[in-house]
Amino acid sequence: MNILIIKPSSLGDVVQALPVLKVLHERYPGAHIDWLVNEEIADILSGNPFLRTVHLWDRTSWRKPRLLPAAIRRTARLLRRLRRERYDLVLDLQGLLRSSLMARLSGGREIVGFADARELAPLFYHKKVRAPVAAMHSVERYILAVGGNPSRGRQFPIVFSAREKQSAERLFTQAKRDTARSLVVFVVGARWATKQWPPENFAALAEKLAASDGAQVALIGSQSEAPLACRIASTCGCAMMDFSGKTTLKQLAYLFQGAKVVVGNDSGPTHIAAAVGTPVVALYGPTSPVRTGPYGEQHTVLTTSLPCSPCFRRTCDQGTSCMTDISVESVYRACKPYLQKREHAVTQQRADRRAAPRHSENNRRKAATGRDPN
Repeated sequence: MNILIIKPSSLGDVVQALPVLKVLHERYPGAHIDWLVNEEIADILSGNPFLRTVHLWDRTSWRKPRLLPAAIRRTARLLRRLRRERYDLVLDLQGLLRSSLMARLSGGREIVGFADARELAPLFYHKKVRAPVAAMHSVERYILAVGGNPSRGRQFPIVFSAREKQSAERLFTQAKRDTARSLVVFVVGARWATKQWPPENFAALAEKLAASDGAQVALIGSQSEAPLACRIASTCGCAMMDFSGKTTLKQLAYLFQGAKVVVGNDSGPTHIAAAVGTPVVALYGPTSPVRTGPYGEQHTVLTTSLPCSPCFRRTCDQGTSCMTDISVESVYRACKPYLQKREHAVTQQRADRRAAPRHSENNRRKAATGRDPN
């Protein structure tokens, strides 16, 4: 059986759709599963054990009139490749007109999508899945769409090659990572300006974490967010590691694994951190953590109780107060328990190491004399 998943964007949505791979693998043993995704996101799917092929969709070319002829040719070649696969099942998890049209043009025998998809997309589906938008997390909606049980355990398969691990470790080395200090990573950017916590707040939080807890802070972001990270680093009174614009998505995921906690806006990298199991303190204002918050019980979401939040707006006539109202002190308090867990673990390990020789010596004496030396 051949299955195609159409979920080209955005990064956070693609990450939260990853559990459908395990569900499909269990429902259709031996099936070949492919994924259609935007080129700039494809890295997060590389090496995935459940995927056979990752088809690349070049969406950016369609936005530039001078590149339109080349974009049309590439899309035609892509559609020919998809039709050659003769897909038995095509899952449109994007739910837009262009994705549903791509699903129908792929020639799939059965096209499945959400009944409440936008832009008339359901017109192209053979089967429409009904799932509550407001009351259900996106991860569970995706699982329900592919016929899985949303209440069962979820897996986010992000696989690292030896080369990817080595390259990420080199980034740490070049940035002078101090392994004796707790690592806290800040996700400073977001696609919408309304979702961004003020940069001066990130700087103040870094100073507090460094002064009170001895933490080492790292900044991450895309190339376009590098100026924002530079602004935070330049106004902060403590040294910071700045990885903005310097990592692939897989390197970023590996770096997150070394952190004790990640503090971030509602953005794709924040969801990557949650997917690899790192605790997240997520800052939400115009979007809903119920629907798209970091998935899992080990995370903390901070938001404000303004009557207009969540508004799901990219612009705000209120001055983005829903984000500015989240105080530095509240974020610091949310980070503290994750750092204390690490400190307790280190203290316990040191105590165990000190006790180990004594226990070993006591056992040796007991074996030689037949009496407990204590």
